Amino acid sequence: TEQINLGKKYIVGELEDHENLRRLIANIRIELKALEVKLKEKLRSKHTTSMTDPSIEWLEHRLNSLNQCLTSLEETYRLMESYWPAYLPNKNRYNEHQFNDPRLVNENKELRISQSNYMQELQNLKQKYKEQSAHVEQLLTQLTVIRPTLDVLQKARSNMEHHLKESNNINNMSSSSTQSHHRHRTNCLD
Repeated sequence: TEQINLGKKYIVGELEDHENLRRLIANIRIELKALEVKLKEKLRSKHTTSMTDPSIEWLEHRLNSLNQCLTSLEETYRLMESYWPAYLPNKNRYNEHQFNDPRLVNENKELRISQSNYMQELQNLKQKYKEQSAHVEQLLTQLTVIRPTLDVLQKARSNMEHHLKESNNINNMSSSSTQSHHRHRTNCLD
């Protein structure tokens, strides 16, 4: 039950030690692989030739390689001892460890509140947009109804103005012909 509360146990170490450890292990692998190749070659050559004992110099060189590997292994062991066990909180649904840093918890809480406010504001803007879009649609619908009526009214106005002009022209002509006729009679009487 304590492990459930604390989380899972991990091994923690400094990054520099970890990098050194990885480098040492890689070097040991390379050395051991090279030694393996040399020994296999020696075994093959032993079967093809009648050589029974490898040379002392060759053996000393292989022993030196093994000693280097042992030294590296001891350093690896020393570095591994610098790690320490520690409990980390259980991972959350995002596969991340959650740490209870009060500053981060408060910052996270503030971010959630801000996000909630922005989401509410966004919803309000969307609602306003819908309302304005509906209003614009309504206006456009009314304009499509009003437009033919407006066209008819403009045509009627144009017709009335034209009719008025014609009436005025007829009246002017009639008036000017009456005046000219009246002048003509007046001139004749004199």
